[in-house]
Amino acid sequence: MLTEPKLKRRLGEILTLEEHGREADWFAIARLSGELLHELPATVPPIVKAYLTDCDIRRASPKFAIGQMLQLIHYLRSNSLEQ
Repeated sequence: MLTEPKLKRRLGEILTLEEHGREADWFAIARLSGELLHELPATVPPIVKAYLTDCDIRRASPKFAIGQMLQLIHYLRSNSLEQ
């Protein structure tokens, strides 16, 4: 079972890869996102699912990426699974 701390750790790993911008390993980001997407619990904040499914959009649009990454960081710093 995927616990909230483990979910946040894995999201953080993906986010860390993505922080390299144009130099990011987008293949690894897409692979890790897809794997995690299939393990999500039934109740997660909408930003989690959006972040895991929108890596192609973030790759093409840095402005979109920044907005989505900021929302994800807010969730990662929160104490609740239902942000």
